[in-house]
Amino acid sequence: MRKKYFLLLLIINFSFGQAIKQDKSIRASMVYGYFTGIETTLAKISELNPNFRSEVNHLNLLLTTNFGQSKKNAIKYLNGIDNWKDEMKQRMDSLKQLIETNVLFSTNEETTKYLEELEKNLKGNISSPMLENVLSFQYENQPSKEFSNGYTYTFNSKGHSKSKNTELILTIPKSWSSQEGKQPNVIQLFTSDCGNGSSSISVMTQEMPYSKEELGNLTFEEIDKLYKEDIFTEEYAKNFIEGKFISYKPMNIAGRAGFLIIYEVIKEKMGMKIKMRNNAYIFHDMTYLHFINCGIGTPNVAENLEEKVAEINPLFFMIVNSIVIPKKNTDVINLKGTEYQKIVDIKIADKSYEFILDTGASISLIGKNIIANLLENGIITNRNFLGKDYIQTADGKKHLVEFWNVPSIIINGKKINDVDFTVMEGANIKPLLGMNILNKLNIYKIDLENYKIYLKNE
Repeated sequence: MRKKYFLLLLIINFSFGQAIKQDKSIRASMVYGYFTGIETTLAKISELNPNFRSEVNHLNLLLTTNFGQSKKNAIKYLNGIDNWKDEMKQRMDSLKQLIETNVLFSTNEETTKYLEELEKNLKGNISSPMLENVLSFQYENQPSKEFSNGYTYTFNSKGHSKSKNTELILTIPKSWSSQEGKQPNVIQLFTSDCGNGSSSISVMTQEMPYSKEELGNLTFEEIDKLYKEDIFTEEYAKNFIEGKFISYKPMNIAGRAGFLIIYEVIKEKMGMKIKMRNNAYIFHDMTYLHFINCGIGTPNVAENLEEKVAEINPLFFMIVNSIVIPKKNTDVINLKGTEYQKIVDIKIADKSYEFILDTGASISLIGKNIIANLLENGIITNRNFLGKDYIQTADGKKHLVEFWNVPSIIINGKKINDVDFTVMEGANIKPLLGMNILNKLNIYKIDLENYKIYLKNE
């Protein structure tokens, strides 16, 4: 194949300039030229080689079905520019002459290969940045369809300097631009219409005033309930907004408690007032809050944004619904105590206890008072009693002890089921964390010097 048609597609792609995100008129001209070139080529193939009319009809239908609105909306935009048709005419006349020459002198094999390649393009396999330009005009009035039709890309905050060692993944429409946030806490900013649109989404992460030590003995479910029932109230949500409050709605986001608060604000930028309607989706990530702020703006502060909101809100919901908070590859248990005696906080039923870390003990130890409390509250019964035996302690003395099974304990928010304990009488018995529990933690590394136990997530 002599690459004639392939060269033609390159000419169509790049003959109208490169500053796609800076000037919408150039992007509209590129889209207009791209589809005009395709339509002209298909018409000439059908006219000069009737054997390909069936394939041409199929591709024309594909173009109309998948991208029929793109050229129409590009022309609609260009119609607002004076003399655009006159300026475009000379370029298009030259392009049409080139197309007619290519079609006239191409072999059947070359034409077949071109049509096969064009079918891939019309199914969405268009090179960037032309694809983004085509999509921005195609879905101008139906933004959610770009997302639902699979024209998206993925953003991952992992490793970002402003993500505070958290990780958040979300899906964004292909035609939306992405750039670093300029504000101190903004991780990333996404803007519709290849960066030229009035809709935007910003991603932020903020630390909560709770330490891991304060929440360390709570399970994820307990922390989630704390946010849902005690923290994420309407009054709390209003602390995050400025301007006119519209509505508040509790909701789950990425499997976590969160809420949506909607408000309007008028801001002044570079001497011009802009009215913004914001959907702030806020949800917890244990000791952090994630903010997904979705906004739509207008320079007309008197404009009622309800119609635009109805158009863009389904897309905002799809983007927020795509959010994933991955499990961390490792987790950390922070130790307390001294250089010679490390302490681990462990929760049994409703009470927290300080256990001495003892890697030399094969089975963990608790006092009889803990068992008494569990029996009194119905956490265990006499069926959890495993028996009695004598053990010898480090001082050489023998002690008669009991063995009990406890249904579960909590370490660092992790629930460990079916735990056996050695139980001793005495008011001053200090609980020991032995290897029978440590072996259930899937430990990656014990770093006594830095007071940490590193865990692997399964």
